[in-house]
Amino acid sequence: MRIVYSYKGSQRNLVFPPGTILLGRPAEEGDPDLDLSPDRDTSRRHATLREEAGRIWIVDLGSQSGTFVNGRRISAATVVGPEDVISIGSTILQVAAGMPEGVEAPVVAEVTVAEEIPASAGATAAAALSAAAAAANTDVVASGPVAAEPPLPAEELAEESQYSEGDEEVLEDELSGSLYPDEAEARVRLLADVLALNPRRHGLYPFVSNLLGKLMSVLTDAERGAVLMLDRATQRLSVYAYVAPGDPAISQTLVRKAVRGRRPFLWRRISDHMPSDTAQQIKIKAGIYAPIIWQERVLGVLCLDSSTRDLAFTDVDLKLVRSVTNAAAATIIAFEYQQQLEQQTSGWQRLVNQFPPPVAASLISRAQQGGLFPQVAKSEVTLLWIAFAGLTLPPTAQLGAAALEWWHDHFDLVVDTVHAFRGTIERSGENSLLAVFGSPEADPTQQLNAVNAALAVVAGLNQLREARRALGDAPWEVRLAVHTAEAWNGLFGTTERLMFRVLGESVAHVAALADGAAAGAVVGSRELQSRIAAQLQTEPVSVTLKPGVVVEAVRIKGILEPVAAG
Repeated sequence: MRIVYSYKGSQRNLVFPPGTILLGRPAEEGDPDLDLSPDRDTSRRHATLREEAGRIWIVDLGSQSGTFVNGRRISAATVVGPEDVISIGSTILQVAAGMPEGVEAPVVAEVTVAEEIPASAGATAAAALSAAAAAANTDVVASGPVAAEPPLPAEELAEESQYSEGDEEVLEDELSGSLYPDEAEARVRLLADVLALNPRRHGLYPFVSNLLGKLMSVLTDAERGAVLMLDRATQRLSVYAYVAPGDPAISQTLVRKAVRGRRPFLWRRISDHMPSDTAQQIKIKAGIYAPIIWQERVLGVLCLDSSTRDLAFTDVDLKLVRSVTNAAAATIIAFEYQQQLEQQTSGWQRLVNQFPPPVAASLISRAQQGGLFPQVAKSEVTLLWIAFAGLTLPPTAQLGAAALEWWHDHFDLVVDTVHAFRGTIERSGENSLLAVFGSPEADPTQQLNAVNAALAVVAGLNQLREARRALGDAPWEVRLAVHTAEAWNGLFGTTERLMFRVLGESVAHVAALADGAAAGAVVGSRELQSRIAAQLQTEPVSVTLKPGVVVEAVRIKGILEPVAAG
């Protein structure tokens, strides 16, 4: 299984053998197969990818922020391929089945590039990096960005940019082929191909690699070529692709000259000042170095060179390279804009999915009118904490769609019930869920709604447990607590990244009440009872919050005046 994943502009390429890999962040019980740190929006056990019979399935493991495929949150096992974009928190992934030829084990090795960048042999970027792995007795080599030292100074790069839409997509294999018979026709077709290329389906790395290969098929004097892309977060150049019959070589001095000058240039050893002793060591006799620029913002640098001909390349070649890099810059910016939109959409979906449909619709309407901002207030809310114990997958539902069906049977029932009584899902984990009533929109019946939701959850889960007992489910228990208190609540964060949260001691208190409740019981705090005692059927109970700390509460047995869902 091949995985390309990016986080805040940094991209890596990894290879894993067929089977199941866990995505997430390190936890006490062990590390994930693919560590998505430092993305804090990913759960510790977030999702799994499984390759079986040439197909890849992605499964969300009840994560708090969700897993999205092509902008839609998945609620079942979903088949994904190279054309799909997977969003997990702020991380973007693309996957493909299979492994490069000759690769047998999931060892990942980095290739370090020096200031005047020599690397291992290969026909293309992927082939060259795979050859480097074989030479180092390493099974897999990351075929994405390779760090180029030293990084370009941040102050030299313009940060402002504008965006444009991409052109109609043409797949890579539709554009492959040999040289066109006529040189003029070849150059025209090259520009047409560059305009048609679109990284939307396959990502930035295949686009850059394909672009470089096509350019070098037309400029036959180019014996070696490379494309360096700039990471905006780290301000470091990374080698994204190269083509070379032997060892590729890049003069960082010439790269810096291209970036500072903001225009391509043709360099010849016989007439121009030598950039460094290293350039002579790597035998650059002539080269074209062209910055990839959009609206004064440097995106990367394209490098071509000849180690055998002093008079390689012409002014016409230089003009062609400039046209190609201009077209490439527009395409890269369009791709970047699309990724930003997908991340924003994913963020909105994660936010909206927390709320019951009427509240979600109201928030969307306010957002469309430009009126949704961080809004935090201290007000009375009612909290419902649902804690599970022993809730584990039965032996009959360990893999694939069966596992997803099992999880949805349980957690979807809880979420749908909470939403039916106008509750909002504040957070969810593998063994607990917190629902909030009375926020982000006021609800004068919030206490009754919360109690009704709690009783309906217990009834629904009990029916489900009986129905699934014959399927071999392990015994499990659920405990619930309802508490009313003043707390800080609302939409935290920024206008671009809003999160619904409830903060304060009340959250810890309701969680402790649930943990101390009897199995299958709904416990209400004294504060809740003081609001709606006349409408509840209760009995007094003592709940141990922690050793030595006991509080008086009530066990809620029913409602005297039931409230209909919604």
